[in-house]
Amino acid sequence: MPADLNKFLNVWKKTIKNFPDISYLGSDDLRKKCKNVVITDSKTQKDIKKLKEIFLGYREKTGFGRGLAAPQIGVLKRFVAVFVRDKVMILVNPRITKRSNELTIAEELCVSMGNLAATVVRPKFVSISYQDETGKELIIDGNDKESRVIQHELDHLDGILNIDKAIRNGLRFVYDIKQFEMNDFDLNSKCPCGSDKKYIDCCGK
Repeated sequence: MPADLNKFLNVWKKTIKNFPDISYLGSDDLRKKCKNVVITDSKTQKDIKKLKEIFLGYREKTGFGRGLAAPQIGVLKRFVAVFVRDKVMILVNPRITKRSNELTIAEELCVSMGNLAATVVRPKFVSISYQDETGKELIIDGNDKESRVIQHELDHLDGILNIDKAIRNGLRFVYDIKQFEMNDFDLNSKCPCGSDKKYIDCCGK
């Protein structure tokens, strides 16, 4: 077994042991659709608190994680935690209200997938209608990175994983997560599959 792969597996085993409440690839919860919630419900408030605590703990121990959705901790309700604008935000009953026609492509990691990265095409910008933890109705207009993170997390609420949307030849293991950068690039850029063609002339056809 290659040394880097062995190191990855040891780190992954340790992560799973430290965070038993997180659902990983293969869990049925990751494939189920979630239901809207009533924000004043006491059980929902406890579930939101739990999600936030697990997400913050995961980020603190691993230095990784831009978002975590309720089904990733076995809670089939429509809310997510995202790290945007230098803080953790809770989006309850989130809904995409606008999508840009402009698309970008980037590699995405997922807390439930470990070091498996998926290259996914998404709208570059989205607007999201949601409730905060107090029930206040708000809208967030995401920049490119925020929009990608939020779209990724909202997919979880419908049982969709980033690997489902990966382009052809768009899956790979990232052995050093700390060096990973989720950089969007133009569809006219060189295809990430490794060919010398533009994405739109290669895997994007």
